[in-house]
Amino acid sequence: MAALSRSEIAYNQILQRLVNAVKKDIDEQLVPAILPSGYTKDEWGADIQVIVDRLLAKWTSTGFKKLAQRMASGFVRTTLSAIDREQKRSFGIDVLQNSPEIVANLQAAAIQNANLITSIPEQYLKNVSNSVFTNMRAGLLPREVAKQIEDEYGVTQRRARFIARDQTAKVNGELTKQRQIDAGYEYFQWMTSHDERVRHRHAEIARADVGYGPGIYLWSDLPTNDEGQPIQPGSDYQCFPGWSPVNIFCGAEKVFRHPFNGELTTFVMESGELIECTPHHPMLTAEGFVAADLLNVGDYLVNVPNQSFRTANGEAKSSQVVFGKLFESAKLLGVLGEPMRAFCGNFHGDVAHGEEIDVVSFDWELPREFDLASLKSCFELLFACADSTSTNSGCASISDIEECLQGLTSAPSGIVRSACKLLSILSAGFRHPDEHGFASVSRRYTDLAQSAGDSLSGNAEVFRKLFDARTSTKERFDLVKRYVLLVMRHSFGLGNLEAPGSKEFTQVVGVTSEFCASGKKGISLAYKRDRIIEKGVREFSGHVYNLQMSNGLFIAHNTGLSNCRCTAKPIRNSVIRRNQEEAARNQEQAA
Repeated sequence: MAALSRSEIAYNQILQRLVNAVKKDIDEQLVPAILPSGYTKDEWGADIQVIVDRLLAKWTSTGFKKLAQRMASGFVRTTLSAIDREQKRSFGIDVLQNSPEIVANLQAAAIQNANLITSIPEQYLKNVSNSVFTNMRAGLLPREVAKQIEDEYGVTQRRARFIARDQTAKVNGELTKQRQIDAGYEYFQWMTSHDERVRHRHAEIARADVGYGPGIYLWSDLPTNDEGQPIQPGSDYQCFPGWSPVNIFCGAEKVFRHPFNGELTTFVMESGELIECTPHHPMLTAEGFVAADLLNVGDYLVNVPNQSFRTANGEAKSSQVVFGKLFESAKLLGVLGEPMRAFCGNFHGDVAHGEEIDVVSFDWELPREFDLASLKSCFELLFACADSTSTNSGCASISDIEECLQGLTSAPSGIVRSACKLLSILSAGFRHPDEHGFASVSRRYTDLAQSAGDSLSGNAEVFRKLFDARTSTKERFDLVKRYVLLVMRHSFGLGNLEAPGSKEFTQVVGVTSEFCASGKKGISLAYKRDRIIEKGVREFSGHVYNLQMSNGLFIAHNTGLSNCRCTAKPIRNSVIRRNQEEAARNQEQAA
């Protein structure tokens, strides 16, 4: 939502001006007492303490606290106005006056934000004071101590930026909920934002029917997370830069890409791993998922080292495909749909309202007409024919998509190479206008079919759709790719197995220091704890990427990762009655 993004930006600008004002006082009063021209070794401690006490008195005074209250109240009112405009535009909710509950929420949010605002200069000055005394007692030169003070300025800037982002999201969630209740909407539908990536538990919530329809709940009776705590939609969606290595992504449902301009949080791990991601991306720790920006040096992440693991059809290995290459390869293997549009502020300002999100999807549902045993033999023959066919053109270099296909399906490398060659052969006929493409694919398929012999006749229904003149060549090739992916997964690779998901890992992390976390459908992965030894930030401008997994977790940088993007759609009581009546009819028919 553009208005909410503007609200966050405006709030951040206010907080940054506050940080700069405190820094100006530090530079003018404290730094001169430390640098050589004002530094007297015998009296430095007392002099510096006097200056720090004077600055603390100024920035914790009654006058400043009143200013903080005005700043917080202005931010909360601006956010509510943005919410009201969006609720009217999207759902037709027209607000005439504030209810007592909204007034109470506004007051609570204003008090909380006033406390956060007053904490910024106080914490800044205390951190500077501690840094000065610790480093000068350790014998650091005055100019080095002054450099440490400058570093504290950067830390405080980032904390102020985090407060603006975090509070905009929280205030938005609470006030949106109350506005919908005040408008007479007792129910809401848990939305996963155009089927985008959500935590495993949140995906279950969005599908569950507790008596009102799929994903519909009472505001007064919220669903719960894995720990039994009531939760509501509103968590953010964050990503990784294109050079981030992805290690385990078998069975991925979607790959996302979108532009990002801002700071990345960086970690250096004890294992030597370097991790970079957007600040709020949930990282798997011994205490469960924690946003990257909230982690500190000394915290432990769950490390899933490169390893082999058993699948339904043999052994597979961890991948090392960087996200950028994975996305480009996924476009050749999956279905690249129309770009999505960011909306409702759930990207916490990382993506502007209306900005395009590129999405590649994979469909792993087996068609009813699939006879896997027969199709395996059929595709083995097709792969063999493809291997013996000379190709000078295709959709891409075969090597470009081998790693992606192997990571998605966990199939052996030899079969993967043959499948990629088959796709390359067939793709040549799908790069032309419909009729030309149809004829070209028919000729190429006929050549392969003649070589494959009678094995194809038993699967006529499966392949008939590839020559349906009512569909475009793009749709036909998408179907070819889907068939290849399904056969590669179920007949040669992963099968119906899944890697451990977020639920399985969080049940064992912290209980044992090293454990082979077993997925509920069979795959086991060894893991260990990996300590953060350095943390930092850096500016970044470019594309960032993410995955949607059915089990809520994937491995990148050899680290367990998850994320969420959920919103609440108001639901009228008439919809609930209609859903309940339909459910009752279905029960009667089933009886």
